[in-house]
Amino acid sequence: MSRTFRVCILGNARSPHVRRLATALAALHVDVHIVCSGAGDPLGPGVEVHDLGSWSTGPTADSSTTPIWIACPRALIRRFSPTLAALLGDVLIVRRGVRRKVRSIAPDIVYAQYVTSAGLWTLVLGRPIALAAWGSDILVDCRHSRLTRALARVALRRAAVVSYDSDDVRAELLTLGVPETRLVRLDFGVDRAELDVEPVAPSQRDPTVIAFRSLERESYRVRETVVAFAAVAAEMSDARLVVANDGVLRPALERLAGDLGIVERVRFIGKVPHAEVIALLRTARVYVSIPESDGTSATLLEALAAGCFPVVSDLPANREWVRDRTTGRVVDGADSSAVGAAILDGLGRDDLDAIADSNRDLIRTRGVFEENVAVVMAHLAGVTR
Repeated sequence: MSRTFRVCILGNARSPHVRRLATALAALHVDVHIVCSGAGDPLGPGVEVHDLGSWSTGPTADSSTTPIWIACPRALIRRFSPTLAALLGDVLIVRRGVRRKVRSIAPDIVYAQYVTSAGLWTLVLGRPIALAAWGSDILVDCRHSRLTRALARVALRRAAVVSYDSDDVRAELLTLGVPETRLVRLDFGVDRAELDVEPVAPSQRDPTVIAFRSLERESYRVRETVVAFAAVAAEMSDARLVVANDGVLRPALERLAGDLGIVERVRFIGKVPHAEVIALLRTARVYVSIPESDGTSATLLEALAAGCFPVVSDLPANREWVRDRTTGRVVDGADSSAVGAAILDGLGRDDLDAIADSNRDLIRTRGVFEENVAVVMAHLAGVTR
């Protein structure tokens, strides 16, 4: 495909998923433009970022300079209706010029990421549209707000292509009126180069447990992970937990580790750049991810590629990748006792290396990111033929 084919991605340019997608499309000789509210670091050749600025005060503003006439109403709206606040933000972003910017880029197709955010921007666009469902937008946002669901349904029905990352998301998209012929699966898997590196056998690693979930919401259940690890620490004197993310809950979680007497056994290392994720996963024996809701987790797939034994919550998307007691553990994420027992099982198994080999083979079969993006790109290009 020649570089003359142009894709305009609508989404968060700071998101590792958006950045990886843009880079992978550019590697297919696609001219990629990202239209966003708040730009991240520059990307490589073939990717141009267009920052429309924050919906509150503009591209260079921070909270200390937000005018009170904007900050106070916004805070009140968010307190009483987060959904309305998010939608208001999207409306103001659109007013800042999404339609004008997209028109100036003149893409062959617009590919909006996260249906209930950037996906709603497409309601003002008239050119070929594709949407990417990420999981929580469909499984959480659309179920918690009738207004969001109604708007998402309109946006989805206008889309020529809708990508998804798990079977339960696909089923929900069908109930929202998306024709089956417009659906294509996109798992944010593992870069091919990462599979070329043979990791240290899990049985030879220290008994380290690693968690990558965000510390922004209770629904990610990092608290339950810490509580579960306290039981693990009581059984294994050399076990360690690494929490590799950040958020508003971090101070409370650090206090919890102190209250449980495991502060010396738990490391909170903050958010890790995506380039370092696989390397960090290769040092761990067990990977834990027990959120209330999720689509296919990119980090889960990276953990499988890195040879970690997965302990995941009992969700449809997780069951697509992990077979309980065979290639990992699938547990009730709300039950810290069950999570702790599953972690101990993973740390002490004598077949860890065979499980790691099986999981890496699974990723090679259906979790190579570049191959998955190429399939989606073929669908995007097919819309304009």
